[in-house]
Amino acid sequence: LTAALTAAQSGGNVSEAKVAELTADVERLKTEGEALSRKAGELESNLRKARSTAKDLEGERDKLVARVKVLEGQLLEVQEKADVAAHQAAAQIEELEREASEARLEAKKAVAEAKREAAEALSKYESEAAKGGEQLLAAAREREAALGAQVAELR
Repeated sequence: LTAALTAAQSGGNVSEAKVAELTADVERLKTEGEALSRKAGELESNLRKARSTAKDLEGERDKLVARVKVLEGQLLEVQEKADVAAHQAAAQIEELEREASEARLEAKKAVAEAKREAAEALSKYESEAAKGGEQLLAAAREREAALGAQVAELR
């Protein structure tokens, strides 16, 4: 095409219609080329922006991955502490239940001992009261007999 134009301009055997057609083709191709060049520039610019954005996103992703690893480590640490605390709480509960059971047993023994001592004291009191009552009854009978004797003397 360029060779035909050059030949036509230098006086070759190409007709003017052919030259006009070729000139129009050249202009059309030049316009298309410029449009394609602009489009390629835009696409290259978009590609650079996309690569930059991708690089930024990769950096952000790497930061988030590192943060997730830190949080996972903290979570494991908290879980371990919770497990230890649960184990300690279970051991304390067992100890408190054992102590409560021992205290109930001791309380039952103390109540039984107190009942036994109360029964002994009551029995002793009743026994002493009965002895005291018998002595009082015997003294009252002696007094009655003495008074009966005095009344008989007085008559």
